Amino acid sequence: MMKKNSDINKLFEDYGDALQPQERLNSDARVAMAASNAAKRSSSHAGRRLLHLAWIVPAVCVALVTVMLLNLPIFRSPSLDDNSQKPSYGENLSGNDGAVQYYAFADVTGRSISFEDCDDILNIGALDGDKYEVVSAAYYAFYTEEGDLRYIKALLGIRSADGVFTELALIAEKDGYVREDLIQTFERNIADGGYVYGSDYDDSGEFVTQAYFQARGFHFYAVGRNGRRTTVVNDIISEIL
Repeated sequence: MMKKNSDINKLFEDYGDALQPQERLNSDARVAMAASNAAKRSSSHAGRRLLHLAWIVPAVCVALVTVMLLNLPIFRSPSLDDNSQKPSYGENLSGNDGAVQYYAFADVTGRSISFEDCDDILNIGALDGDKYEVVSAAYYAFYTEEGDLRYIKALLGIRSADGVFTELALIAEKDGYVREDLIQTFERNIADGGYVYGSDYDDSGEFVTQAYFQARGFHFYAVGRNGRRTTVVNDIISEIL
């Protein structure tokens, strides 16, 4: 199923920007440049060839760091099938008197928020503390220019009691609104309500779990992975429904 289903592909395309990897790369670049300058001062008598190498090595290091970051699972994001249709779902969603309004990613602005700001929506606090521990978390809220909330995004690292570490990404979008690049995903999985769940290997050979559901006035897109064929992701998602 997953190889034929591209829903996962663009759900979290924007969260790499929110994590701002550039800051780490800039820091690495500054360290590399400092090392280059020190090498230049201590080996100036070695001639132009050694000086040239002193600049090449840190540049290669920065390039390697970039490649490593871009290949982390949390930054991988192929593109979702484009869909320009904007279907109507009548009274399936409670927001906006049953009508769905569409908006573009460019129409909203995100900012970091705390666990306390969003747990009434995400319900992460409902995870059984004996079974799961949230060891890393980042939360973002996205608002229109008028200050109206459109969705909340969470990036979580969860360790199970058996030691399995799971990456879980959530988008909780306010009922009555659908981001334009998520129309196809919404139509396929959420418009009729209920809980849609599936796991399979993606095109890269990684076992991925996807889930879609409605709760607490929001509809959720969830993607999780932990490097093995397991039901752990579904179990975690089931606890926060």
